[in-house]
Amino acid sequence: MTKWIDDMAAGLSDDQKRKNFEHARQLHDARVIASQGPAFMDELLAATKDLVNELTEKVGATAYLRYDSDVHHGFKVTKMPEPEVFLECQPTLVAHMLQVAEGRTDAEGVPQPSQERLIELAVNDQGHIVAIDGDRRLDDAAALASWLLERALAGTIG
Repeated sequence: MTKWIDDMAAGLSDDQKRKNFEHARQLHDARVIASQGPAFMDELLAATKDLVNELTEKVGATAYLRYDSDVHHGFKVTKMPEPEVFLECQPTLVAHMLQVAEGRTDAEGVPQPSQERLIELAVNDQGHIVAIDGDRRLDDAAALASWLLERALAGTIG
């Protein structure tokens, strides 16, 4: 190696080495999320649709659910009749986030979010995308879909 580079590297403080490592990790995570993010969202969409189908099959008309997805890997699950319950999810892969809104519609059919959150997308040690919401870590798309639907539909079926 080149001596001046070795000398420069040897002169870094522990704090600077830590910052350099963190920066390298952030760049790596950004590349992984950019490359694997669309596939992760496809898995999330498929898992959500499967759960909606399972609920409809097992619970029937009590859980009249409608599933819609869009070309940007977002989705909306709606439980009818009025007041309509909804769960919307839109990815912002550049920011490593999922924007999630849950709520009900008012008498005029206007969505009234009761809770909005940003769920962080990160990369685990195995190089897979995981979702993080506060202290909760969801290790795959199926677990995330189940958790989101359970929260949104709690107390509305049955």
